[in-house]
Amino acid sequence: MATNKPTHLAVALFRAIGLEERFGSICGPQSVSARKPDAAHIREAVLQAGGDPARAIMIGDSITDLDAARATGVPCILTTFGYTEVPAAELGADLLIEHFDALEAAVDALIGAQAERALSKA
Repeated sequence: MATNKPTHLAVALFRAIGLEERFGSICGPQSVSARKPDAAHIREAVLQAGGDPARAIMIGDSITDLDAARATGVPCILTTFGYTEVPAAELGADLLIEHFDALEAAVDALIGAQAERALSKA
């Protein structure tokens, strides 16, 4: 997880609500070399979690998250709920979800679209 909130506070929050174990890493700006929307924040967070930045998908709720995804070159799913001054529908994400129960289908759709693009280039 990449957040611009202080790392120790983000970790404490996720621990307190029982979600810390759901993330391979929780990276605030103190854990990486740059803050979102800089691509380094996303790349380094994914690497710290043991992932491949080329296979990442950003899930967020704000223009900062979308800008970070674009800077990193990864697709972006935005939630229509959460923190944003501009409605998420106006930001231009690859996909929008209105509830986390739609997340799995959205990720599957993005993975399918990436596979189709790769096949069409071959």
